[in-house]
Amino acid sequence: MVYWRPDFAADQQIVLAQPYRRDVWRQSARPARKCIDALAQLLRQYHPICLLTPQTVSYDDIWMRDILPLWYQEDAGQWRGLLMEFDGWGDVQQTIEQDSQLPEQLFADHLYPVSKLIGEGGMLTHNGQVALMGLAALKSRQPELTQRQLSRRVEQSLAGLDVHFFDGKLSADETSGHMDNLALFIAEDTLIYCATDDVSHPDYETCQKLAETVAQLPEHIAKVALPLPLPQQPREQDRAGIMSDGNSLVRDMTLPICCSYTNLIVTDKVIVVPEFELPTDAEVFAIIQRHAGGRKVLSHPARELVLGGGGLHCVSHQVPADIPLPVI
Repeated sequence: MVYWRPDFAADQQIVLAQPYRRDVWRQSARPARKCIDALAQLLRQYHPICLLTPQTVSYDDIWMRDILPLWYQEDAGQWRGLLMEFDGWGDVQQTIEQDSQLPEQLFADHLYPVSKLIGEGGMLTHNGQVALMGLAALKSRQPELTQRQLSRRVEQSLAGLDVHFFDGKLSADETSGHMDNLALFIAEDTLIYCATDDVSHPDYETCQKLAETVAQLPEHIAKVALPLPLPQQPREQDRAGIMSDGNSLVRDMTLPICCSYTNLIVTDKVIVVPEFELPTDAEVFAIIQRHAGGRKVLSHPARELVLGGGGLHCVSHQVPADIPLPVI
């Protein structure tokens, strides 16, 4: 029997990392560091936090969700980490050598041989039994495979999970369709997902398709729709001081910002909802409160993170509490 550990499992610690890159983060990453430091302080009230810094561990950027392993147990044995091959989100980012080596630095004794899949942790969300996985992102990482071959490879890598695929992406999503920008399990019986009834929204058709896919999940799972904001345009100060070097996506005034409320942090004790400085912030917070199942619901500014291409879920990674981490 294989047990896949969901985000909201008990007895966890959370890995975060301080940003530093000048080609991704504005103002030499100072505002982004302030955001991450405040997030770490917030989460420390509920869980042990491992905050990586470039002075102590080598890494390229802060997207811990995507580069660290998926955790599982076989027959209640030792925790193992399943690691997909990382290619920088389909070459969106070409400086990835240190990110590729970080799992070995942190979890050398727990890593399963690397999966044959090319991908990232944000491609899927699961509740321990049922999973939603972004097919568009998967296909973009391994275009040489047919959909049948890809499905077979997923079955081999994620044995024990009932995987449902969604073939779509948000228009401003830089990852080609990560699931955590579209939907996320916040409990074994609760899934949140993006929705809009605005036919002029650039993601209207994607949201309609997503709703159809979500409706096919088991009946006992509550499906909770969250409003999806329009892609946001950056302000002049949002791109101040970014020094593009040709090795990553150019972050200029033409690059839209993906603000998705499903990209949040959920644990067994707390749910941290993103704030985007938008009118829908309060509405989403109230919806999450109604479905939190007694957990504390907090909010945290996330605009600084989405300027760099990700969100609260992307920057965080939950690790079983009994796995030792070298930096606490």
